[in-house]
Amino acid sequence: MKKTLAVLLTLALVISLLAACSGSSGSSTTAATTAATTAAATTAAATTAAGTTAEATTAPAASADTLTISCMFSNHDSQPYTEETWLLPKAAAEKFNITMEMNAIPSASFEEKRNTTLASGDIPDLVVGIAKDVADQYGQLGMFMNFMNYTDAMPNMLSAMEKYDLIKVYMPSDTEFYAQPAQITTAGSVSTSAYFIPMIRMDVLKELNLSTPNTYDEFYDVLAAIKAAYPESYPWVNRQSFDMILSVFAPGLGLDCFPSGICGTNYAVWNKDSETFTSVFDEDNFRFFVEFLNKLYNDGLLDPTYASDDTSTWESKIVSGAGFFAVDYFARPDMMSSIATAGGDSDYSLEAMLIPTVEGGTQSVFARLGIGSWIVADAKTEDPARLCEFIDWWRYTEEGSLLTTYGVEGETYTKNADGTLTKIFTDSITNTLDFDAAYGTNYLQFWSFRPDFYGYNLYDASASYWTNQVWNLVADRQIDSPPTIVRNAEEIEEYNDVCVDMLSTIRNVVNEFIMGRRDFATWDDAVKEINDAGYAFNLEQLNSVYARLYK
Repeated sequence: MKKTLAVLLTLALVISLLAACSGSSGSSTTAATTAATTAAATTAAATTAAGTTAEATTAPAASADTLTISCMFSNHDSQPYTEETWLLPKAAAEKFNITMEMNAIPSASFEEKRNTTLASGDIPDLVVGIAKDVADQYGQLGMFMNFMNYTDAMPNMLSAMEKYDLIKVYMPSDTEFYAQPAQITTAGSVSTSAYFIPMIRMDVLKELNLSTPNTYDEFYDVLAAIKAAYPESYPWVNRQSFDMILSVFAPGLGLDCFPSGICGTNYAVWNKDSETFTSVFDEDNFRFFVEFLNKLYNDGLLDPTYASDDTSTWESKIVSGAGFFAVDYFARPDMMSSIATAGGDSDYSLEAMLIPTVEGGTQSVFARLGIGSWIVADAKTEDPARLCEFIDWWRYTEEGSLLTTYGVEGETYTKNADGTLTKIFTDSITNTLDFDAAYGTNYLQFWSFRPDFYGYNLYDASASYWTNQVWNLVADRQIDSPPTIVRNAEEIEEYNDVCVDMLSTIRNVVNEFIMGRRDFATWDDAVKEINDAGYAFNLEQLNSVYARLYK
């Protein structure tokens, strides 16, 4: 049987790699439907006493016998696993008498190592980070645990499914559940829901007596003024793909298009009135935006290497003053400003700004809500019921949520009467980034629900100026992303067959227009090329899946 599974899982490697063509297509990750996220937000808002839910239970008494489980996960340099200080393994030992053997794989090689491990058929007790379709396919072959066989040990999971019914949407059937959801973002967790933002050197705007721009003409003029003052710079420096750039600017263009979302709709535009997905390449404002970026590129306002810079190169540019504007993650203003000020540039202040708009656009940010990743357990684990008890506490209780995001009450954070939480900093842990790195909190797939799901207000007045500047600016400007698309196995296979080159073709073609390698007179020919690469099929399938799910 193990040999058979190994052969089959070799095929899984192909599937998981092909799944990359879907990017945010929803075959491996998803976001919440409007109804599900609204229900979750309503549930949280209705919890009047922060941290009180009837369903969440404390951990059962630890067993007398120590259970050892192996846990394989991606280890990032920005928050490396530290055995001495990470809190989850300590909690597992104290509450469940479970020893977690943490197999931290360097992030650059994690995917290859994970796939090789799965193909061997000899897998760890827990694998953190896996495509949902692969989990389901090989769960049905008997490799991964079916958590529905252990519901007696997982009462909190069942309660969460009722509160946040998107989880049930992802079950292959009423009796199958092979992957535990991770990174479940709800709207009260602004730092992970308003995830992608524009940011600018606000100290430089003040130095040059410039206001933050509200229109595209004003945006151009601001970048041009910065270029004039700093002629050796490229004001807009970038490390992200065009997916994120469009995701940030789309609301201001009046486009309901969220390629970086986890709603699974990539470059399609959602039309609420007709309840259909249509082509972004048919939108005048999309072409306007590409032409605008081309103008920035030609005028030296957009870094010529915007499409190829890696993280370290971009960080160096944005900190050193080689660039002044970017689109990136919520945490980046705090991170870059902290680095720069610690290095002696006391005036440095990278801050969030609102996007420019055209007529019909809004200065909003898409709320990246829903399920961001998945975790599987080995079906051959030594004590499945006991492992499930631990998972149920870890993933679905208030206590588990608090531990994996804030740590230990009284030691690393305090609860306040107004429902907020305050992190406890020390001489060596002076900011949120240090806090997360030290304790392993807020680490990738190691958290499920943020504490806002249990009624807490996650605004932290003691956080850095830069963190709260972003929060205050965008918290009330979040808007719904397009509806979630959840493909079934047959639809995933069809998508992967047809759309294997779709996203790379879109990115390459758009970048060629921006860089002037294609003439805008050839726009229609380029659209045909993109459609032939799978985009036309993608639109047809999105509408078909939407009809199956929602009509």
